[in-house]
Amino acid sequence: MRHLAFLTAAVLAVLPATAASAYPGGPDQPLGDRYQRDQRFADRWMTLSTYTPARQGRETVTLTGRDRKIDRIRIQAARGAPKIRRVIVQYANREVQRMPINMQLSPGQNQVIQLDRDRRVASITVETDPRYGGAYSLYGG
Repeated sequence: MRHLAFLTAAVLAVLPATAASAYPGGPDQPLGDRYQRDQRFADRWMTLSTYTPARQGRETVTLTGRDRKIDRIRIQAARGAPKIRRVIVQYANREVQRMPINMQLSPGQNQVIQLDRDRRVASITVETDPRYGGAYSLYGG
């Protein structure tokens, strides 16, 4: 009987510690905290376009809904070695940000571009050099 009481006490002592460590943000941070969201989802990317041929020269992706809440873009070479000339981001308030890249990506290589966190993105235009061929995929995070 004493052994059963000891075993029950040991299980109850361990249970709160495991329940607290399973909380995704830790007990000190509320779930709605932007800082906590950035840490938990820092390595997650959503696909905006896939296997876009670079020979088109210019491709625009229009964002809607949750896709508009991105603060970085990743361009990844999907096939060949596309040359990315520049990226043009149009924000919801109609402001435009032009970012020269001028970089030829090796197969599988990617380039991450940081955006302004406090503005929603309306569209992203990627300009490529058609002479280099290849294809790229575009991701938002």
